[in-house]
Amino acid sequence: MTHISMADLASISVAIATLVLAFFTYLGVRQARDAQCAQVCPVLIPANNSQSKEVQNGQATNLAIENVGPGVATDIWIVVFPYSEPHPEIPNQLSYHDHLPLRPSERRDMPIMQGGTIFSSRDRIGRNFLTVPAELAPEDGVPDPWDRRARVIGRLTLTCRDSLGLNWSFVYDLDWTDHWISINTGSLVQKDLRGLDVKKGIRFDSRHAPPAT
Repeated sequence: MTHISMADLASISVAIATLVLAFFTYLGVRQARDAQCAQVCPVLIPANNSQSKEVQNGQATNLAIENVGPGVATDIWIVVFPYSEPHPEIPNQLSYHDHLPLRPSERRDMPIMQGGTIFSSRDRIGRNFLTVPAELAPEDGVPDPWDRRARVIGRLTLTCRDSLGLNWSFVYDLDWTDHWISINTGSLVQKDLRGLDVKKGIRFDSRHAPPAT
């Protein structure tokens, strides 16, 4: 039978106490960080409707973006994908980059236009794809009356930075009734759209580079 000395019990107690202290310290730091993020988090939303025709046809248009969060949004990147079938390697896409800060309760027109980015249907930010998922795409032929899912004709993805330098993403779908449906009202991401586009461009250029002579 193994006997545990008082010294061993003391060492085990110290180790357990250290782990418990580290755990609660981690929780405290995380709660403090979450509270700080909540105070500076911008929340970007599309503030105008009646754009289904422009989005569906991939036409340049002004998209009003409003910041309804408590924090200032900077370095705003926008990309809009009209639904297309089949998906080409580089689908039609509208984009815009706004350098100016968007303050809380402020609204500004963003002139999205064709080109500017080289995303594909496989690209996503966080858990959300940049293009319209096939299960939400407009139906061909006679619609299924039992299928109540909202059919969408375009997907809008926005990214921005807060005053702490953290990247936030927001995703919205545009349906046939000219309403924007919120898919992701705000989540922290490691890279913004610019970072993803740069990485995508490096991969794209390497695939299409002329052979070395």
